[in-house]
Amino acid sequence: MFAALLTALMWTVSSVASARAAATIGAARANRQRLFIALTLLAVLSLWCVDWRWNTASWWFVLSGAVGLGVGDLALFGAYRRLGARLPALFTHTLAAPTAALLEWLWLGAAPTWPEAACGVVILTGVALALAPKERAHIPRGVFWSGFAFSVLSALGLATSAVLSRKANSLGLASHAFVPGLDMATLRNLGGVALVLAVWPWERLHRRLTDGGQVADYRRGWAWLVLSGVVGPGIGVVCYQVALTHAKAGPVQAVVALVPLLVIPLAWRVEGDRPGIRALMGGLLGVGGAVAMALVHT
Repeated sequence: MFAALLTALMWTVSSVASARAAATIGAARANRQRLFIALTLLAVLSLWCVDWRWNTASWWFVLSGAVGLGVGDLALFGAYRRLGARLPALFTHTLAAPTAALLEWLWLGAAPTWPEAACGVVILTGVALALAPKERAHIPRGVFWSGFAFSVLSALGLATSAVLSRKANSLGLASHAFVPGLDMATLRNLGGVALVLAVWPWERLHRRLTDGGQVADYRRGWAWLVLSGVVGPGIGVVCYQVALTHAKAGPVQAVVALVPLLVIPLAWRVEGDRPGIRALMGGLLGVGGAVAMALVHT
């Protein structure tokens, strides 16, 4: 489970770095450019380290990346720009667990069990506590709810991406075409880059919606941008895919679900975002529910 723990640590750092990059460069712009950074890094490593050929499962990993790193992370960066790192990390990583269970039920026919449903209720209770007016009094109402909406869309993207990756893994096993973790990460980033390039013309026409008309400040944001790309869709996704090849999805997701708690001290230190007692209780409940759901789903 070392790879899963490393994933959680990488994604924790990426959450704060991404929030800073979104604040200084713009949400859509920062997400697009960090994916280019990650894809370049992974493509070089993949060509150097792995002898691998394109196969049927590859298309599903590309689609998984388009949904997760493209749509999901674009929405997540929109939430970061509005709310900082802590709340989007909580909403996305906790809501993704019950959303993935629901999608598996609708698509693959795997109905959630009563323990999983109970965990879903615990997660939603924790999120409700974090939504309490007292915990968001410093954020304008419109900004908060738009950030929450982006977080929900991000959770949907993350959950859908996870289900698509499961489909890709099953196809790879069925056809005896193993895809190494490094190449899984490269393919997913390829899908993410393809998606953000496809929506780039729309983004340029609607920049006020995606980036709020923000002018990029690379002098303050370039280091955060590079750090976000390297440790998020770069090293973090590689560790995540490696973890999934050596352990069941449930325990891996249980470890990764710790990200919202690990983000709290880092966001407090870097952004000055000090959570209230109700927000801490909500975070503990939400993460506890996500961990429990991942474990009972094993």
